[in-house]
Amino acid sequence: MYCAEWKDNNGKASNIILPANTVFSSEYKPDMLNGITVLKTEATAVITDDKENKVNSVAQPFVAIPYYAWANRGKGEMTVWFPQHIKDIEIITH
Repeated sequence: MYCAEWKDNNGKASNIILPANTVFSSEYKPDMLNGITVLKTEATAVITDDKENKVNSVAQPFVAIPYYAWANRGKGEMTVWFPQHIKDIEIITH
């Protein structure tokens, strides 16, 4: 089981879209979290612009870490399950 953390994915994990046919590569990182194998690919991220009230999608690098290794690098988002496509968007303001 793998998950995505904010630390490796441009500060967010809840905005990532991964289609069912996504192909991943693996890479062993001996200096990361006492040595782990990460999964990497390019993903689509949904980006909101609160000032201009806009929503865009952009391609960005994606990294997933083993589930057992999460929550060791500070507070931030973590996601295990990802949508396969953008169906609708609900913007929640803080």
